[in-house]
Amino acid sequence: MNMDSGSSSSGKSSSNFSSKDDGGDSFNNNNAVTKVLRNPLILNLIFARLSVPDLKSSRLVCHDWLDISTGFLAKRTSLHVNKLFRYDDSSKLVDLAPVNDKLVQRIRFCNNFLPSVPTNKTNEVISDAVRMLNFARVRHITVFITNNNVVTGSSVVRACQKLPILPNLTSLKFKVNPYVTHGTLQVLNAAHLLNLFVDAGPNLTSLNVAGALYPNLGGVKTSKLSRL
Repeated sequence: MNMDSGSSSSGKSSSNFSSKDDGGDSFNNNNAVTKVLRNPLILNLIFARLSVPDLKSSRLVCHDWLDISTGFLAKRTSLHVNKLFRYDDSSKLVDLAPVNDKLVQRIRFCNNFLPSVPTNKTNEVISDAVRMLNFARVRHITVFITNNNVVTGSSVVRACQKLPILPNLTSLKFKVNPYVTHGTLQVLNAAHLLNLFVDAGPNLTSLNVAGALYPNLGGVKTSKLSRL
């Protein structure tokens, strides 16, 4: 899974953890300290102060920590749809790992892919990611389009056409590199893609568009259009 910052950190073991098989949790449930560290109110206070790498590490401790830390990660990181798939040695597209629906709140589309992804397969990676993810919780979408046809391929547009209404989507940032040639199929697809996201987000309150694109805001209840 690829979020936008940090790497996992490791910690030392202590007497508060049990080596017995307890269904995936490594806590000793009879330990007084353990009971404190499984209290949601206390965990929320602790996790609010953790760095992104520490939040990622805490998800590996037990189910309770996984649930709470995932919520904090979702608010502080973006999910890169470009890096959810790779190609194996037989040139077969495979997903890296299942994505927790709680993490699908801030989505980012760009032109950075894993090294195993061939240039002519980038649109396939994004299309499959869009079809795989549950967009119901999405609050923010960022799209960055460069002067190659990575994000604006026809397969990506077709996949996004099937998105349902996203009632939680309140923020959309859409940037087109100024060096992209206007009037090309890429720009036409970019405009189509922008309008698909706008139409899917009737509750948008923030719309940041950079580039010669003009979204149709007829279906948006309230919006603040910012052009850079």
